[in-house]
Amino acid sequence: MRHRALWPVVVLVALACPLGAQAAWSWLHLFPPLEWTWLQLGWWWVLAPVLEEWVFRGLWWNELSRRGLPHWAAWWVTSLTFAAVHAPLVGWMAAWWLVPALLLGGVRALGSPLWLCMLLHAWMNACLFVVDRWA
Repeated sequence: MRHRALWPVVVLVALACPLGAQAAWSWLHLFPPLEWTWLQLGWWWVLAPVLEEWVFRGLWWNELSRRGLPHWAAWWVTSLTFAAVHAPLVGWMAAWWLVPALLLGGVRALGSPLWLCMLLHAWMNACLFVVDRWA
């Protein structure tokens, strides 16, 4: 797929992030307010998006595809795994991680470069930070 056809999906995901963050963080009160440090911001905005996307939608996705799984199956397996890995941190609320995982996986399934998934992941985390801080 040509990358030009991908941009409407990317824009939709990027615009949906603030609304999703507002719903999950503020309206539903799923998470306690966080105490932010510069180290945590570096993790949330740089390291976590790069490492998690590299592992889940890079290495893991490519390995599943290499073993013959179609893109839609790799999309679901990596998304479910992504949510499950967050369960030790937040328990049952890790199910909420499935929503952004499916969005990022959808962008990847449409043929986007991995850096775009990393950038969107960082944007999602930034939206959560802004909502947590100022909502």
